[in-house]
Amino acid sequence: MACYEMCGSFAVFKPCERTQQQLDEAISLKFIPPNCGWERVNDTKGNDTNLWKRTPLLTATDIAAFAKQAAGLRGVKQLRWAAEHMTGQAASPFEVQTSMLISLPRDEGGQGIEIANNARIPLSEAARSLYDKTWTEK
Repeated sequence: MACYEMCGSFAVFKPCERTQQQLDEAISLKFIPPNCGWERVNDTKGNDTNLWKRTPLLTATDIAAFAKQAAGLRGVKQLRWAAEHMTGQAASPFEVQTSMLISLPRDEGGQGIEIANNARIPLSEAARSLYDKTWTEK
């Protein structure tokens, strides 16, 4: 999951009360911009959550290149395995967990189904019409 979080457009972070106060103060004094590239996700009631949106920190290629340079170090074999089994960029921990459950090999706890996250799915005119009707009626 760590590789997915580094390569994903999300982070899970719960600032302690003191850190949150310092962030709020720094923002109010305009020492730092309001979101600094991170935007907190709110729940359906508008409350802050521990999920944040941000640009990816690394790519799978970056991780693979690091693993190659660090060959022989403790943990690199597992890092290389994790990078090789990523299915693309994810936007939430739930998306990561779902991707892993579907795509990991069966002997690793997954279903062994080859997938790609956020792949564009072209819709036929009939499918597009059905989609439009579904979302415009609500």
